[in-house]
Amino acid sequence: MRTKTLIGALLAVLVVTGGVVGLAGAQETTTDQPPTDEAPTDDRLTDRSSDVPTDAQLSTFLDQLNLTDDQREAIEDEVAEMRADGASTHAIRLVVHGRLHQYGVTDAELRELRFEHRLDQKLDRLQDHYGLSESDVEAVRDAVETARADGANPGELREVALDTLEERGYDVSDLRERWNERSAANWHRHTGHDHRHGPHR
Repeated sequence: MRTKTLIGALLAVLVVTGGVVGLAGAQETTTDQPPTDEAPTDDRLTDRSSDVPTDAQLSTFLDQLNLTDDQREAIEDEVAEMRADGASTHAIRLVVHGRLHQYGVTDAELRELRFEHRLDQKLDRLQDHYGLSESDVEAVRDAVETARADGANPGELREVALDTLEERGYDVSDLRERWNERSAANWHRHTGHDHRHGPHR
């Protein structure tokens, strides 16, 4: 799980530094940046911090992208050199992002990988919480991916996941209630209204 967490942290910053925001459902459309000759070196997101991925974790991440062996090794070597020189986590991520763009990896690909990573995490939590079988997990995955391909938004994807589990005999009322409360809290925070009591006066 730690490897997944660190890869997810890397993906989050890679996508954001590429100009993509709102990753909740990976539904946004963006213009992919063209490859550049040099990796970006600005340090705009210095407030973001987490562990620098180990060599093995970086390799796992790079293996999921359409890179040649030479391209993957070049990134790994550059990261190793930066780490040895004491470069910050953020600086390393910026360089990795720049190299990926240079090698033709688009923001859309990173966004898709980010979605798959987040889906894996959520399915892991559902499996632990409800004791799902592998066939249950795959059924939820298939339903969510189909709904996403049809244009469902993040809230609708959550409902698809819960509906699928209910159809397979699971009582998900606890999770549905928690998600509904969270959605209501988010609505209140963004609008300044409490849907239960009407607008603040």
